[in-house]
Amino acid sequence: MEEMEETEKIEHAKKLIGESIRAYPKIAVACSFGKDSMVTVHLAREVDPEIKIFSIMTQYKPRETFEYLKLMNKKMNLRIKVHMVANSVPEILKDDAIEVVLLPTEEFDTKSAQARGQTGMEFYQVDPDECCRLLKVEPTKVAVSNLDAWITGLRCTEGRTRTDYQEVEDKGGLIKINPILTFTEA
Repeated sequence: MEEMEETEKIEHAKKLIGESIRAYPKIAVACSFGKDSMVTVHLAREVDPEIKIFSIMTQYKPRETFEYLKLMNKKMNLRIKVHMVANSVPEILKDDAIEVVLLPTEEFDTKSAQARGQTGMEFYQVDPDECCRLLKVEPTKVAVSNLDAWITGLRCTEGRTRTDYQEVEDKGGLIKINPILTFTEA
């Protein structure tokens, strides 16, 4: 796609979101509450103020992330659904406007204990990929399991692994929409 001006990119992203909403009735926006996710949520809400928003959080996120989630949930009326591997809802997320889905901790707890016992280090230090799989990848699979499509805030300029991403990707029957893929940091 040739370089578009900022306004054209925004309009293109909104058009893609609108087309996706019409094509896929069960659709939601993934939000990490980072800058790119917030842009995507904003654009999606301009197209459809009722579009569902979900987030994958870990209990290890900085308190400021949870505070920002809570603030934006209230300010933008997101009615966020948060999925997390945890035994209980963190105090800061105990809010009637936030739905928290707790996911099983057994596998994570076992591997964390093994890592500490064998190395004296935390699981994320010993095997960050496996830690990420258990705390982020698997919960994302749960979050999207009842959807036809999901919208992300991925940009292709954020790392060499994202250079061949497409705006619309079929991930085994689940459609992944990347409306801000061509956006730059500016």
